[in-house]
Amino acid sequence: MQLTAILGIIIGFAGVIGGNILEGGNPLELLQVPAFVIVVVSSLGITMLANPGSNVAAAPRALLKLFRRPDNNPQSLMRPSPPWPKKRARKACSHLKVRRRRSLTASSRKASS
Repeated sequence: MQLTAILGIIIGFAGVIGGNILEGGNPLELLQVPAFVIVVVSSLGITMLANPGSNVAAAPRALLKLFRRPDNNPQSLMRPSPPWPKKRARKACSHLKVRRRRSLTASSRKASS
């Protein structure tokens, strides 16, 4: 399980329980099963309504992936870069070289006059 997932769950529960205590409530009042079912099921229904079917179908797999041990292979995170950045870099460098030559020739003209 990723550390951020654990921290997110802890912070979420702490916020709900802390808000309840600040309002003068008893934290045991939050353990009402019917209210929990209403909130969770309606949240899932609204989430399904607001997202495309492909995202809804992929959600369980993504949730399981969140709680699995991460793959620590850095090579799996790297993908080959496309060739166009190298071409653009070469064009930019050649443009700078031409510009530098022009400025050098202009400054040598000023120095000679």
